[in-house]
Amino acid sequence: MLLQRAAPYVRAMVLVHNGLTYCSSLGIAHMHHPLAQFVPNGSSSRRVGLVGGTQVYPDRPVLAIFEAVGERDGVLYIIEGAYIADLLARAEGSEKRSATLSVGTGTLASDNRFTSGNATAPAGAVVLHNGDGMRVVVAGKIPSDHLALTVFAALICGVAVAMAVELGYSAGFTPRQRILRQVKVGLRRGEFFVLYQPIVDVGTGVWVGAEALVRWQHPRWGVVAPDAFIRHLETSPLIAPFTDFVLRTSLTQLGSLGLPDGFRLTVNLAPYHTELPSFPRDICAVLDLQPTTLNVVLEITERGLLTGENSVMEGIARLKAKGVQFAIDDFGTENSNLALLQRLNFDYIKIDRCFVQGAADSDRKLIEGIRQLGKVLGASVVAEGVDRQAQHNALQEIGIPFAQGFLYHQPTESEAFFDGYLASLERWRNIVAAQTVQTPAASPDGRVTS
Repeated sequence: MLLQRAAPYVRAMVLVHNGLTYCSSLGIAHMHHPLAQFVPNGSSSRRVGLVGGTQVYPDRPVLAIFEAVGERDGVLYIIEGAYIADLLARAEGSEKRSATLSVGTGTLASDNRFTSGNATAPAGAVVLHNGDGMRVVVAGKIPSDHLALTVFAALICGVAVAMAVELGYSAGFTPRQRILRQVKVGLRRGEFFVLYQPIVDVGTGVWVGAEALVRWQHPRWGVVAPDAFIRHLETSPLIAPFTDFVLRTSLTQLGSLGLPDGFRLTVNLAPYHTELPSFPRDICAVLDLQPTTLNVVLEITERGLLTGENSVMEGIARLKAKGVQFAIDDFGTENSNLALLQRLNFDYIKIDRCFVQGAADSDRKLIEGIRQLGKVLGASVVAEGVDRQAQHNALQEIGIPFAQGFLYHQPTESEAFFDGYLASLERWRNIVAAQTVQTPAASPDGRVTS
């Protein structure tokens, strides 16, 4: 699973004898570390500590719980701080709240950031204590029935803290729920950024557009692959603010570069988004706030056309009235409804990469058919996923006007994208200049002179 690969949480039991650790469920034997490195000294049968890291994982905060079975013997439970950070973030939710956990002389925030010392409780904050020295501070607007407070009550007041955390996590955070919650937090914290892949004129090689592709730099997981979160996001109401973010960011970044009027900006539009009550008002609002000379193109898959047809058509008509163009994405991978395509009057048809891979051989006839269909419907054709020169050559022979793929350039940040655009112009000018030099000049009477 993604979460196991991206953030393998540490949950361990460590045996303690005579105040020293000596065996771990992680398979680490002879690890003789003082118990005081994890929990404070004392005579209580349960002692709890929060530390910034361990010898095995020095950069991962952990909650340590020592259950004594003798004066200096017992079991030390290690729970990675990311579990607690998840619960803290849940308490924050989408409101302007902050939540921290303090144990002893350490404090953990919802982004899994550890600091020494107890968190100061602002005026009006909710402060929850338990007998083990744990203190949770939730500041901001907090409804009395907020689910997170119930979770925290179970967390800090339970007899077995380790079990409470484990049960709270497994009951409240499926992988999908956890991803979506992290996306919500990530949008608020600016963890997402946009890269741009060029759309190329097949005949000239000049970059004529850009597809906006979102990426996620998670503070704990690192760069998260789009396939790991987009599929969850596209079937959640979160897709609306997410698409707004991508569109706003792209208009701001590309709009400031000096690209020519009519340069194409393509942004994906999820089918589920078109079924939300906010569509198309949310997209219209972004366009109204950020007037642009770029040619905005929204891509929607065939799958989205086959559900909620009337509402989709109404939304598309309203956006077209604002100058937005539309592309049908992944064409040919679903049950193509040609009559519907004609009524919706798409501006572009994008050939899916699975067909482009065989452009030079097995799928050439199919691509020729799509080009002819585009001509009948008045739609330009764009080939996706071009990564070999042979594919490019075949597309040029067939007469496909536009393409994108790694053959031309990988997705890149806006400044580097602009440099690539200028380089594509320069290459084409050089080609034209070379052809002009090679063409023999004609004399006034029409005879070729050397």
